[in-house]
Amino acid sequence: MARRHPTMNPENVDGHPRLARDGDCVLNRRMSTSLRKHPAHPSNAIGAFYVVDGCCTLCGVPEYAPALFELDVAHERHCWVKRQPATATELDQMLEVIAMADLGCIRYGGTDLDIIERLKAINEADTVDALDSSREP
Repeated sequence: MARRHPTMNPENVDGHPRLARDGDCVLNRRMSTSLRKHPAHPSNAIGAFYVVDGCCTLCGVPEYAPALFELDVAHERHCWVKRQPATATELDQMLEVIAMADLGCIRYGGTDLDIIERLKAINEADTVDALDSSREP
């Protein structure tokens, strides 16, 4: 009998693996980046959340989640996602930062329906690449 990977939910969305649940914790074991519809800053960590290249306004909002974001003010004057959220608390922090950001520079390029619904609930559906019909991948 084949063992199912413990972090993967067998329900797939468009062929992309769903994130597993640990209570209300969304574990980031394998997040698709194939839905990205905007150019990502090259320093972004691999995963679904990213900062659009050239979009950072140095608003300071990512400082609310310093474990997830990096900011280079001296040289590049740009922020990026340095680590994807791995716990429910970190996911909450990521969504709070997205809600506070000025221009929608922080985006979600994944397919987890619960994360998409949470972003819709905080009026941030325009930061979800799967819902963005303005550009083709």
